[in-house]
Amino acid sequence: MLEIYWRNKKFDPQILVDVNLVSSVDSLQNTLALLKWQFSHFQTQLPGVTDIGLLHLDSKKIKSDLAPTPKQL
Repeated sequence: MLEIYWRNKKFDPQILVDVNLVSSVDSLQNTLALLKWQFSHFQTQLPGVTDIGLLHLDSKKIKSDLAPTPKQL
């Protein structure tokens, strides 16, 4: 999940509006589909609260920070 977050942070959205892009509509649709999948994956696979022995970890803040943007597609 951290690799997905890192890749999303390094992504340059200007690539999607490049005039030399062969299939710009397909590229945009595929990018949006990937972001939707990533957001769903982060919501289902990253727990909001975890119990580790005596510790109770609340990871809701981290979960929202790591979720791919835009959140609402």
